[in-house]
Amino acid sequence: MTGELGADIVERYNDSPIAAAALPALTSVRPPYARIVTEVLRLIEIGPGNPTHISLPPELVVRASSSNRLI
Repeated sequence: MTGELGADIVERYNDSPIAAAALPALTSVRPPYARIVTEVLRLIEIGPGNPTHISLPPELVVRASSSNRLI
């Protein structure tokens, strides 16, 4: 933390429409929903005999509630 209000805080996870509509608009993290669905279907197709670990990075959606230095 830098001591500035909201400087290093992600306000929401899942990037709901409320985060964009709030005043100030809230910085949030958006999961890669389309990629999650694609990977789930792929794993179902290959079956339980092939255990796999997948890590899908989310997207940081920077809005007015965060400082400009995050952009």
